[in-house]
Amino acid sequence: DSRTLFFELSHCDDNDEWLTVFRSKHVDNNLNPIWDAVAVSMDRLCRNDRDMPIRVSVRDFQENGNHRDMGQFETSVSGLIEAHMGDNDDDLITFILKENGEPVGQVLVAEASIDDGDACTVKEMDNKPSTGDGATTKLCEMAESIIPQRPPSPISSTHNAPPTTRPTFIDYIQGGADLNMCIAIDFSDSNGVMGDPSCLHHLHPPASGKRNGYEKAIEAVVNIVTKYDSDQLIPVWGFGARFNKKLQNCFQIGGKPELKGIDEVVEGYRDVFSWGIKMSSPSVLNEVIGNAAAYARKEEKEAFDKGEQSYTILLLLTDGAFDYEDEAKVAIQEASNSPLSIILLGIGDKDFSLMQYLDDFMDADDTQYRDVTQFVECRKYENDESQLTSAIFEEIPDQLVDYFYGKGIMPNPPIVMDEEEDGNKDEEVNDASTTDYLNSISGLMSLLNCKCSKC
Repeated sequence: DSRTLFFELSHCDDNDEWLTVFRSKHVDNNLNPIWDAVAVSMDRLCRNDRDMPIRVSVRDFQENGNHRDMGQFETSVSGLIEAHMGDNDDDLITFILKENGEPVGQVLVAEASIDDGDACTVKEMDNKPSTGDGATTKLCEMAESIIPQRPPSPISSTHNAPPTTRPTFIDYIQGGADLNMCIAIDFSDSNGVMGDPSCLHHLHPPASGKRNGYEKAIEAVVNIVTKYDSDQLIPVWGFGARFNKKLQNCFQIGGKPELKGIDEVVEGYRDVFSWGIKMSSPSVLNEVIGNAAAYARKEEKEAFDKGEQSYTILLLLTDGAFDYEDEAKVAIQEASNSPLSIILLGIGDKDFSLMQYLDDFMDADDTQYRDVTQFVECRKYENDESQLTSAIFEEIPDQLVDYFYGKGIMPNPPIVMDEEEDGNKDEEVNDASTTDYLNSISGLMSLLNCKCSKC
């Protein structure tokens, strides 16, 4: 089966609504997944109450963010720990996944513990089919470790060791490496109150010609990125809004998976406010970052199948306030193993210290993770598109090369752009859009003055 399954952990918030506090990595093409052990803060998961109800939901990943529910069950941290305390596999407690009250499968917990920081050994279990009447064979197996403030181990690469000669950003681009863009927009309540002119999302009448801070940033970045995105199709997601009786921290904007050009993106953004949304909190970054990483991996695979290369840039527009910074850090660390860079674009003039922290922590911690973040404060470049372009793309050349070179992936042979004697383009680049794209990249490198430190 082609399903791509992951699980989510939730607890009830102060409004008695289930709030997702953790999302696992995806397991592709498998209805019997075995998930890796994960580390979740006790405060984050259950507010340090072992008996607080928590919900475990299994979902099927969809690129548009409308993930399919595959079943869920409720338990507690105490329940997870008790589930694997038997002396052998036959003593393990099986949790029954239910959808609309009907059993659809089961989950086995291989190991669950509260640890003061020591490493956790995960015991893998054999799947046990559900024997309940009417149950379908949708088997899941979860290895769960609950450890206060402990991030997961670095993701190791299975690619070959890097070649001895490091290529440059220009080498990859001249070989046809494609840059893809995606955008995430912050709709949390820290942006202000809708209807108040000081709100960063305040919508002016179209005839006024006025734009709010997000519209200005959207128009600027879309105008910039479409010059360097060869198909000019951009997935756009929102986070931090409450609608359909649920806090949504990753939802599709624009009614389709990808939008084309400034007009479609701005129209999709403004249309969100006709849904009856409520700007809410907490504002959580890990879901949109995880979605962008999955999108980047999908684009890379599709390019690889055609003998091409692909790299994705997430432009995350926010007022700078967000919750659960530890989970955001873990999401960024996990995304570092994907062909992805994350540009944190600060909107307005609030405190951006958390954004700067996310930009700096990878270097400060001296971890084994690839640096993938860059913070840009938009108001500093409000009237200078070339400087905003330079700021957005300042670290991307190094980050792209670090990813491909670290995986042992060398550039493809250069695309030839010489003209033949009869004045026609070489047959390898007879598509005008390819020529325009390469010319745009050439212009970008001139603007950056080749800031790639290894170029």
